[in-house]
Amino acid sequence: MNRNAEQVFKGFLNLTDEEKSLLVDLINNYYREETFIKRKQMQESYNKRVDLGPISSNHCACCGR
Repeated sequence: MNRNAEQVFKGFLNLTDEEKSLLVDLINNYYREETFIKRKQMQESYNKRVDLGPISSNHCACCGR
């Protein structure tokens, strides 16, 4: 597993069971999309509405840094 995947998996492990289930559903929905264009639209939609910038605790919720 590469470093990026390990960091994301570490973040996944920090989620509640409900959050893990929701994330797995989102990933499965992404892979169910049959065309590159639909996947790209889904990616752009999340890039616009999900802010992954710094949080008030001054560390990344995913990797802990």
